Amino acid sequence: MRIVRTVLAVAIGFGVVVVGATMIWGAPTDQRGPTYFLGSIGYGVVFAALGGLAAASLGGQPYLRHAAGVAALIVLGAGVDAVLGLHPGLRWFDGMAVLLMAPAALAGGWARQWVTQKQTPDPGAGESEGGTRPGR
Repeated sequence: MRIVRTVLAVAIGFGVVVVGATMIWGAPTDQRGPTYFLGSIGYGVVFAALGGLAAASLGGQPYLRHAAGVAALIVLGAGVDAVLGLHPGLRWFDGMAVLLMAPAALAGGWARQWVTQKQTPDPGAGESEGGTRPGR
């Protein structure tokens, strides 16, 4: 059952990334300027981080493993797109996917792990300076 949860979590996380990428491909080719390029990279990074976060949240621990699955699918998708030339006008996007979006997916998983560690109580918290210890 754990493997099904992992596969579904990574698939949903990658689905979030695909939704973001689909928004980028909808712009008319003749209206693409520098703002479009910067905006689309920003969208891609944000949606990749959200995809990694979603996969880590849905898949459970270890969080980074699920986010790494999303990152691997991003790299694989960019490689397939570059080799097959599915989107010739977006060749630059394949490189940005590998350089920026895959690490952003990992950052999303790391953020989930960090938040979870911050929320779990420290068992030694009562024994720090100023804390009360039995027998004092």
